[in-house]
Amino acid sequence: MKKHIIIAPKNSRRIQFWKSALQKELICISYIDIIHKDFLLSKDISYQIRLESAGEDTETYKEILLLGCKNESEKETIKNTIFNFGQVSSFDLWYKGWNILLQKIKNLENDYSISFINDPLEILAVFNKSETIKHLHNKGISVPTSLHCNSYSDLKEKMLQKQIHQVFLKPKAGSSASGVMAFRYRNEKKLHLYTTITVKDGVLFNSLKLRHYNTESSIDSIWSKIPFDSLQVELWLPKYKHENLNIDFRVVVINGKAEFIVPRGSKHTITNLHLGNEKLQLEKLDLDSETIEKIKSIAEKAMSCYPKLFYAGVDVLLTPKKNVYVLEINAFGDMLLNITNDRNLTTYEHCALLLE
Repeated sequence: MKKHIIIAPKNSRRIQFWKSALQKELICISYIDIIHKDFLLSKDISYQIRLESAGEDTETYKEILLLGCKNESEKETIKNTIFNFGQVSSFDLWYKGWNILLQKIKNLENDYSISFINDPLEILAVFNKSETIKHLHNKGISVPTSLHCNSYSDLKEKMLQKQIHQVFLKPKAGSSASGVMAFRYRNEKKLHLYTTITVKDGVLFNSLKLRHYNTESSIDSIWSKIPFDSLQVELWLPKYKHENLNIDFRVVVINGKAEFIVPRGSKHTITNLHLGNEKLQLEKLDLDSETIEKIKSIAEKAMSCYPKLFYAGVDVLLTPKKNVYVLEINAFGDMLLNITNDRNLTTYEHCALLLE
């Protein structure tokens, strides 16, 4: 007898997506339940577990931060902080808590008969962007070149020395464009930062709009609050353009095969769909079959480097010269709203079908 479990924030819309796709009884356990051991499982039953994003829930976010605290003083600070939706806090502290939480979930295997659709430790591995890029590079997969710097001033110095005029700065453990910054720099009078981050009363927030900062003081108001060592820095590569839109691709790979390809178009360089960018149709991009196959192939090869991920979203960049690069792997990147494949299945339905 096998039962199905989903671990997600209690109000996550993804719970209903998976329940509808499974068409079976689904046990819902929240991440907070895991942290406080507020759940019951039986040693006589086999369970299949799907983990979902812990985002979009400030209570879960705070509990994960608390889990990452190293002492009571840190915990008191977090407990006494009011976190508003969209607030950017400590990426490193959150990642420490996330690490501990996923290890707790993985350890359930020691006491119960459990199979994970996506292994918790493999999810953790791809959450670290720097390590993911390094791992993919070592496996011979094309990724943007990383720039190794010690500080923001060191970054600007190296950009001048190497005549690199644009880079991306990404939180090593972020997602959904949270904290992502695109930086152009030629000198102190010609510098531009594009990001979803906005500053309110000295506190950083993610917004649903791309912001442009072009003065040293406005950029420093953000950089002074984000430790440099929490960031992955890489070359900002040009993207393929279609009808004046910058294009990249979210490729959902399920069981080793690229099943869904969604081109994302933006007038800016950050293409995440929740920022109001466009979902485009692949067949309208004037791409030949060889290029489409290259996009599929690199996504599948990237996923093969993480064999315990049954599904994930792989972000693929296509340059104007039709070269392909993997930007990142998102273990929860399969939520494509209003997208179906040629069998009229959603990503969740297709995943459920392959697991039967």
